[in-house]
Parts: sequence; C-alpha cells; structure tokens
Amino acid sequence: MDYATRLLDERRLGFKEGYEKGYEEGYEEARREVRKEMAQNLIVELKAYGEEPSELYH
Repeated sequence: MDYATRLLDERRLGFKEGYEKGYEEGYEEARREVRKEMAQNLIVELKAYGEEPSELYH
C-alpha cells in the first residue's frame, strides 16, 4: 500500500468515527485533506531543490 492510499484510509476512518458522518461524506472530506497535505509536501520538496511551485499548489 502506498503512502497516499494509507493516509487516505487513515483519514477516512478518522473522519467517519470522529464526525459520525456517512461513509461517502467522510471519504470525500478525507480526500480533500490528503490532497492538501500532499500538495504541501510537494511545495516543501520543490523549495528544497530550489524550484518555485506554481500557483496551482498554493
């Protein structure tokens, strides 16, 4: 299982249990959180290599 899949599963379960939402709502909210975190990680990596991230990642 890759990092993004594992993170998505963990977030989905957390949202489902923590907010008592239905499966689909928890899953969609988890997907948004995972995308946001992965974009932030990409920005950090780009800056580490001296690259400037595009506006799409902000």
